[in-house]
Amino acid sequence: INAVFMGVGGSFDVLSGHIKRAPLWMQNAHLEWLFRVANEPKRLFKRYFVGNVSFIRKVLRAKRGYKL
Repeated sequence: INAVFMGVGGSFDVLSGHIKRAPLWMQNAHLEWLFRVANEPKRLFKRYFVGNVSFIRKVLRAKRGYKL
C-alpha cells in the first residue's frame, strides 16, 4: 500500500492549550515526541516504544518475503 499517514492528535492538544509545546531546541531536533513521552509516560510509552517495535518487526518480516 502506498500511503501517507499523519498524526495530528497532539496538535489539537497544543492548539487548545491542553498541553504545552516542547522547548525550541527539541522542536529543532525533531524530538517533540520524546518531550510528550516524558510528560505523559503512562499514556504514550506503549504507543511509541512497544507499538513501534512491533511494527518494525512486522515490516522486516514482510520485507524478507519479497525479492528485489
